[in-house]
Amino acid sequence: MFGAGHQPYFDLSMVWVSIGLSAIAAVTLFLAARHTFPELRPVFAASGALASIYFGSYLWLAFNLERAAEWSALMRPVGSLAWLVAWTLPAAVSVRLYRKLRAAAGKDH
Repeated sequence: MFGAGHQPYFDLSMVWVSIGLSAIAAVTLFLAARHTFPELRPVFAASGALASIYFGSYLWLAFNLERAAEWSALMRPVGSLAWLVAWTLPAAVSVRLYRKLRAAAGKDH
């Protein structure tokens, strides 16, 4: 899966680790979407949906390692989307919310 010289047991173990971590991420993010500031709810929900996509795709990969190249081709655009949804958007919304709360508290910076 990952290239010449790698052991299939290592490849499969990394897939199962990713399945577990993406499941934890999805559950955590969906819970956070319910119990946070309203401005952050859609951000966490979108990240939870992305984690769910990763969960499903890694689960499929666990039983189809011989088709890893196809999986990779399909998931590359999802990975690009993750830069926006999982990393950039939460930071941007958090900064905007921080500024809004500081302004409401009467502090400039």
